[in-house]
Amino acid sequence: MNIALLGATGRTGRLILQYLLRAGHDVTVLVRSPERLQEQLFTTDIPSLDQQGVPIRDERELLPPSFANMIETVTPTADGIRSNDARLHLLTGDTRNSTHLFAALNGADAVISAIGTDKSDALTVTMNTLIPLMQQQSITRLITIGTAGILQSRTAADRYRYETTESRQRSTRAAEEHRKVYEWLHKSSLQWTIVCPTYLPDGEYTGGYRVERDMLPDGGKQISTGDTAYFTYQQLHDDRYIGYRVGLAY
Repeated sequence: MNIALLGATGRTGRLILQYLLRAGHDVTVLVRSPERLQEQLFTTDIPSLDQQGVPIRDERELLPPSFANMIETVTPTADGIRSNDARLHLLTGDTRNSTHLFAALNGADAVISAIGTDKSDALTVTMNTLIPLMQQQSITRLITIGTAGILQSRTAADRYRYETTESRQRSTRAAEEHRKVYEWLHKSSLQWTIVCPTYLPDGEYTGGYRVERDMLPDGGKQISTGDTAYFTYQQLHDDRYIGYRVGLAY
């Protein structure tokens, strides 16, 4: 598949990129810092994958140096041409720029977004542009990472977790940004899934996580970036959570 990945240099996005490449997908990334991406690309290890694509917990590997020959730089314009020999197509630009975003979607079969709020408007500005652009280009599948704050409350069914004492976050800014994205997607015609991890420390894949549609698994306290990245990547091959927020926790 041809995948457009946004947020590829973030804590979770860089791991998602590794899974996509190991699984044989062609990936287009749109990043502000290509130098940072290329440095991460060859220093980020993930578990080896077996023949079914399942991580092997006690085996880890890096991309081989020879993979550098399969990377190309693409001009972020609507007519940016991709090489059939490259596996990673690198566009330098800003996801908030509609021209750059349009170029990143060229030829994509699906989109994965690991864009965070990061005290900026990058998430909402990008998503407000991305949704109509995907519909314009007839790309239907979108997998994006949200936050547990926008899952439904267990104690107040008509409220989000961030609106209740179930959330321990002092600031609601990030949740409100993700809420806007959820409500836009809910009204769209896209086949979307929002992966909603709870507290997200850096950590490796364990495979021991729990998931629940639209709610956080009872008692869930945290989930690693490694498990979140693998679950997000897996949604390319799993239609059980299309049209749902997915709570993710140990």
